[in-house]
Amino acid sequence: MIEDTLATIDDGISRFSAWLDATYPRDLHPCLVLHRRLGKVTEEVGEVTEAIGGYFGENPRKGDTHTLDDLQGEILDVAVAALGAWEHLNGNSGQAGTALISRIRRDFPDDQPPTATGHDNDLNEYLAWITAEFTRTLPGLEPAELSMRRRHADLTQAAGNLARELTAYTTTGGETVTKDGLLATLLNVAVLALTIHENTTSRGTTGTALRVKVAWLLDRVGLPVAK
Repeated sequence: MIEDTLATIDDGISRFSAWLDATYPRDLHPCLVLHRRLGKVTEEVGEVTEAIGGYFGENPRKGDTHTLDDLQGEILDVAVAALGAWEHLNGNSGQAGTALISRIRRDFPDDQPPTATGHDNDLNEYLAWITAEFTRTLPGLEPAELSMRRRHADLTQAAGNLARELTAYTTTGGETVTKDGLLATLLNVAVLALTIHENTTSRGTTGTALRVKVAWLLDRVGLPVAK
C-alpha cells in the first residue's frame, strides 16, 4: 500500500497534468499556459479560505455552509493543483510525489528515523511527523479554528510568493526567479496544504487521501488509475 500510494501520486498526477496540458490550444503562449497552471493554485487557496469560513460558520447570516468533507476536499485540491503545476514545469516526468517526500525529508533531524514504519516512502508517516512538529510550535492548547487559521495564513503567504515569483519568472525569462525556485515554492504550497489536511483527520491518513483524490480525478476525466 505504501508503494501503491506513491506510485499512484507520481504516475497519476503526471498523466492528469499531461491531459490538462493537451486541452490548451497548441498556439497558446507558453507563459500564458504557465500562468493558467500556477494561477490555479492561488484560486484553490482562495476556495480553502471560503471553506474554512463556511465550516466554522464565520458569516452569521449564512451559518455553516461547508462540511468537513467539503473543507478537506478543497485542501486536497490545493495540493493536487500545486503538484500538477510542478509536473507541468518538470515536463510531466512522474516524480511529483517523490519530490514531495524529498521536500519533507529535508526537515527531518539527522537522528530522526525516516518514519515510524521504517519505510522511506511512507508519505502518510512523513506528513504525520511534519504536522506534529508544527503543532509543537504553537503556544499551548488553542481552539482548532485558530490553529487552522495560523497554518492557513502560512499557506496564503506561500501562494502569494508563488504569484510574485511567477510574474518575475515570465517577465524576466528566469533571470531573477529560476524554474527551480518555482518548483520549490510549489512543493512548499503542497506541504502546507497537506499538513492542514492532516490536522483535520486521523493521524497518518493524508497521503492515502491524496492518492484517493488523484484516482478520482483520473476517473473523472476518463483516464485509467494505472497505466
